[in-house]
Amino acid sequence: MNYTWLSHEIGSATPGYGGHSAFEKKKLKDISKGDSCNQVEWLFNNHAGTHVDCPFHFDQNGKKVSDYRESEWVFCAPQLVDLPAEAGQIVGKGDWLESIHKNTDILFLRTGFEKFRQQSIYWEANPGFSPELGFWMREYLPQLRVLGIIVTGK
Repeated sequence: MNYTWLSHEIGSATPGYGGHSAFEKKKLKDISKGDSCNQVEWLFNNHAGTHVDCPFHFDQNGKKVSDYRESEWVFCAPQLVDLPAEAGQIVGKGDWLESIHKNTDILFLRTGFEKFRQQSIYWEANPGFSPELGFWMREYLPQLRVLGIIVTGK
């Protein structure tokens, strides 16, 4: 079985969308200073590291993560497609679609944009997807429930 790492470790080097701080860690308790335990508090925004954007992200009336049943987060036919993209590129329909299996229920696209992770271009000019592509996927990939963009090369 093959595995693909889908995430980065979250930490002080995690880039935040829009140039904002993505992650802060504050020590609350420390055994070495006489406290009863070690305890930290984490503060991070919803665009820090690996995350899921649900319809609510772009639609005030859209579903939130908490609106989905647990079973809706289980996938049986995942697929990963390498789809190199350039800064600001709007990805549309193309020959690459022929490689997608019709029963795919979660599709990950690896764009290679990872190389810009620590630069402002990462959030200023990341690749996007054309509405035409979304409509095509709805029609020709009826089992597809999630589209993910992979930004790690591991």
